Amino acid sequence: EAVVSTQKYEILYQRDKEMTDFINGFEEARAKEMEELRAAQARIVEMLEASSKTLVLSKALPSKEQYGDVTNELSYKMVQKDELQRMTSRVKEELQKKTYDYELKKQKLQMHEQYAKYSELEKRFSMNEQQIYSLNNFIATKSLDMNYQPYVNECVDLIGEVNTLLLK
Repeated sequence: EAVVSTQKYEILYQRDKEMTDFINGFEEARAKEMEELRAAQARIVEMLEASSKTLVLSKALPSKEQYGDVTNELSYKMVQKDELQRMTSRVKEELQKKTYDYELKKQKLQMHEQYAKYSELEKRFSMNEQQIYSLNNFIATKSLDMNYQPYVNECVDLIGEVNTLLLK
């Protein structure tokens, strides 16, 4: 019985020690658990907010069909842009070639022996046209200034009267 009593005493002593340690460390353990609980709650709130944002964004995202349509349209526009750039490049090259050809022909023309004669005749022709135009204007102006027809009519009438008097 003494051995059993000693064993019971040691078991009770051990439990008392465990309970004392538990009571002495309770506030610290409680504070630690409360901090872990707050951290877990904060993580839950963050995860809920992230899920909410994701849900809102997923509603704003286009559907697979819309995404496909937009992708196809983008591809089509990129092809058009590339084609336009190629066409613009070809047009520029052709314009440069035509400009070069024009300048070359112009130089050949100017170097031709008949070009100088032709240019001189063209200048003379232009000057003659200007002189003709000026003379026509001068004649028209003088014709208006020298309207002699009424005087001619008056002279013819006087001659007719003089003739009539002479015949009597």
